[in-house]
Amino acid sequence: MVGETTPIIPQFQGMNYSQMVIGAVGVTLVIAIAAVVGVGWYACDNQIHPKRAEESWPVIGEWPRYTPEQFDLPHTEDVHFETSDDLTLSGWFIRGTSRATVILVHGLAANRAEMLPHAGDLHRAGFSVLLYDSRHRGQSEGNDI
Repeated sequence: MVGETTPIIPQFQGMNYSQMVIGAVGVTLVIAIAAVVGVGWYACDNQIHPKRAEESWPVIGEWPRYTPEQFDLPHTEDVHFETSDDLTLSGWFIRGTSRATVILVHGLAANRAEMLPHAGDLHRAGFSVLLYDSRHRGQSEGNDI
């Protein structure tokens, strides 16, 4: 008959245009929701269990990428302290000329060495500075942040 069209895919035979559009939109939505859930799951898992800082940052030579000596901080003391759940956190204490102390905390995917440029500026201004590695970062213990 003139004007009749044959469906390209036999499974769609008997379906009108609006049914095919609704089906295609439904399939697209299911795929989009699955992608959002999958990416969200992956991102959340990486935030809760990130790689250790010395593995995840591009390092020039050995860890740490920056050293206290690069910022004229020759009297850096290694410090360690225990958490309430018996983990040991590691850090550096840099004694200044004033009684004030500034505590610098690095970002999520970093370690204490990444804060050394700021510590140098604060130390030159007379402040004592404490830099430490958060849980599961740098030299500190722990499996989760």
